[in-house]
Amino acid sequence: MAEDPYNNSHRLDTKKLSGTNHMYFRMRVGNYRIIYYLEEEMIRVVRIAIRSNAYSWLD
Repeated sequence: MAEDPYNNSHRLDTKKLSGTNHMYFRMRVGNYRIIYYLEEEMIRVVRIAIRSNAYSWLD
């Protein structure tokens, strides 16, 4: 993830989240979702949760 945070190589199961006011991305790992955003050269993880609870806090 650190080498390719925008997933240009399509090796990771990630995508940009739509419908939010922020530039959040999600990574799928089994039943879990990792929600993160990029800040300069840092990856900031916002939430790691089971899929059913992963998106409830979004605007």
